[in-house]
Amino acid sequence: MTQLRISFTEGDNKGENYPLLPEQVVSVGRSHSNTIRLAAPDVSGKHLIIRTDKGGNINMEILSSRTTVVNGKNAKIGDILRLAAGSTVQLGNNTVFVIDEDGGDDVMKTQIPSDDDQKTALPTPGWNNDSDTEKTTMRSMDTATVVGKAPSAAKAPAPKAPPAAGNTIVGQTMVGSTIIQSGNSTVASDSAVSEETVAFQTRVASDDEMDKIKQSIKFKQRKKIVLIALPLFLFFAIAVFLYFYLKPTAEEFVTWPADSNGEFLNEYKQIAPYLAIVYPNVPGCTVAGNDSNAEINTRIGKLHDVRLHIIAKSVKDPATLEMDHQAAFEKWMNDLQEQEVTLTFGGDRTTLFLNTTKGAGVPMTYITYTRRVENDDFWGYALFLRNQDNIHSVMIEVETGDQWRSEPFMRAQATGMVIYAFQRTEEHWEGTSSYRRETPVAEDLREAASFMDREAPVYWGRIHYLILSALIKSAKSENPDEGQMGDAVNMLIRLRRAQTTWYNTQRLAWQYAFQNEDRETMNSIQAMGESVFSSEFQYSDFRYDLIKRKDWK
Repeated sequence: MTQLRISFTEGDNKGENYPLLPEQVVSVGRSHSNTIRLAAPDVSGKHLIIRTDKGGNINMEILSSRTTVVNGKNAKIGDILRLAAGSTVQLGNNTVFVIDEDGGDDVMKTQIPSDDDQKTALPTPGWNNDSDTEKTTMRSMDTATVVGKAPSAAKAPAPKAPPAAGNTIVGQTMVGSTIIQSGNSTVASDSAVSEETVAFQTRVASDDEMDKIKQSIKFKQRKKIVLIALPLFLFFAIAVFLYFYLKPTAEEFVTWPADSNGEFLNEYKQIAPYLAIVYPNVPGCTVAGNDSNAEINTRIGKLHDVRLHIIAKSVKDPATLEMDHQAAFEKWMNDLQEQEVTLTFGGDRTTLFLNTTKGAGVPMTYITYTRRVENDDFWGYALFLRNQDNIHSVMIEVETGDQWRSEPFMRAQATGMVIYAFQRTEEHWEGTSSYRRETPVAEDLREAASFMDREAPVYWGRIHYLILSALIKSAKSENPDEGQMGDAVNMLIRLRRAQTTWYNTQRLAWQYAFQNEDRETMNSIQAMGESVFSSEFQYSDFRYDLIKRKDWK
């Protein structure tokens, strides 16, 4: 059977090879506990496990939610994939290994020592004392010091018989054939003097003495540990106490940051002549971009402990002049998802109106989303609004780990972070799919002016249709007539002021009828409102939605 191996071809482990043996389990990741440890920061602690069976089959289980690409296809956590010779696996952005045939000269990094390496030879004692009066338990090794000869010529003396019971050997030295024995000993000498000298041979301690020595050593070790550990324990106990005592209380749900006087820390970034983004201006906040784009990194919360990321963009898209608001919103979402594959929108889109106390208001649609940037996951709100053929989008996001603390803040504050110039609200207009395409702009304006002179609310839907037709055709023209566009915008402002006056009058009348329980008058006002603010004003006038909901309060 061909021997296979794991060969790293890209990344920090490039050039390393690991053989795959039958019935083997190999774990791969950054953790030190893995069989194969990787250093790349975009690899998980335990990224995957490779298992082989008796038949040489190789199965790989994905344990990480981070990037794993097998033979060019993305794999997700929990997948179990079959590998074979030639399979390529990418972990993170840079680490790549392949399954190929073993060249025979590579070994695993970690090897198990053989049995011979783990054995320790015990010395054989030179003599034993069998006397009943003293049992020996240990014996020091004899050491020979050779004087006047090379080490290779030295010879150890023959073992000597043990002394009689009751005698203690303190030291024994041999010079030639001369024996000197101290204590209760005799001295024998010989005329011949040898060049060999044998070192001291100490006596063996008894069992009781050895126990006392061991207990003394253990006591000193414990005392040393206590003397070291006690100050460390006291230090950490005091540090933990001070940390929790002095640590500011974290917010359960984050709020807009404020200074020591309670004033909100606000700042603005303009991305269009009539549009700006308001954001928390805390220490460390960074703002980048130009007059039409902005990227803001800041923080929210009383402790500034939650990262807030804002991306605002303004682009021109003439194609949206012939689209209704919702169609343009769908196109915008599709364009973003094509640019960023990890972007996923929620199903909770909502349209509201800005500046409802002026003119018809400005429609803005928002929706939740999630996305991944490198190794970070974000959750947030995406806001969409437009003016003429200008598309404005704002993405306000936090890291998913802070979503539960930040969701109430985002739900309450995200839409209020977009500021549309109040004085430009009355002249705001958007594209639509319903407009006159064949008639000249001058004719549209002439008919609209004729209906305006009649001052009848029943014609307001027709007037709005003609004004938008003139504006869209002028904006699509290569050389738009600025005078005609100015006339159309002025007529649009006149129309909205007339609508505001009429609507406020009818609202007061409805409220008066409601207080007097005059159902007939209330129903009459409701019918008139539905005819005046007809479908031409959907997604272009906030009063259309109020009347549809019968909300006159």
